[in-house]
Amino acid sequence: MTHRFGAPATLGVVTLAFLTGCVAPPTLVAESCVPEPPSDLSELSESGREVYEEVELMPTMIDGPSTAIERLNYPAAARNARVDGRVVVSFIVNKQGRAKHAMVTECLGWGGLDEEALRAIREMRFNPGMQDGEPVLVRMEIPFTFSVGPEKYF
Repeated sequence: MTHRFGAPATLGVVTLAFLTGCVAPPTLVAESCVPEPPSDLSELSESGREVYEEVELMPTMIDGPSTAIERLNYPAAARNARVDGRVVVSFIVNKQGRAKHAMVTECLGWGGLDEEALRAIREMRFNPGMQDGEPVLVRMEIPFTFSVGPEKYF
């Protein structure tokens, strides 16, 4: 299931698509932007805390997608150079509803767009995912589509 939200900006549009049960094919992922998984991810599974891909009640954004989009800053260097594209960020929503272990899994690698998507994810707050009535760790992936709108001539 995909839910799309977009907000026009002065010189561009940023959209978020929440994908459930979908992962980008490895051929679409630029190797240069995919870091090693954080070492503390292995500690999660070793400590017996399971990280779910899908749960009975998936995490939801507390302020809603439109608020997240309003907080995004389309970096001036990228906007001025008219850089468009998609950045995908993978992260884990913890039991307190915070995004942890965020990393870019599909990058543009130019103009600060990757960094802006990461910053936005780290600031988002979620209602935690629930399984059997208990909050659990849930892995999520959110693609950000950055698009510079057409220039307006007066």
